[in-house]
Amino acid sequence: MMHERICLKVRVQPRADSDGIVGFQSDETLKIRITSPPIDNQANEHLLKFLARKLKIPKGNIQLISGQRSRNKILEIQGISKNSLINLLKLNGGRND
Repeated sequence: MMHERICLKVRVQPRADSDGIVGFQSDETLKIRITSPPIDNQANEHLLKFLARKLKIPKGNIQLISGQRSRNKILEIQGISKNSLINLLKLNGGRND
């Protein structure tokens, strides 16, 4: 299913001590910590690179749909199923809160 597209709600905590996936919250938003500051799009770029690495897909497969200047973002991710996404995030250090 390489053409599958999913939307993912993300809440970002910038300027964290380390990069990491906190886990899915009750409203199905994925909370992620990143070390970059929210200045000049640095946190957004860092978020896309971090997620691409975790999901083992090209960074170009992830688009920031909304929330460019907010901690709450919506991402569109191509080339991965929702089940694969959830499993990879759990295997790569995410925990289900």
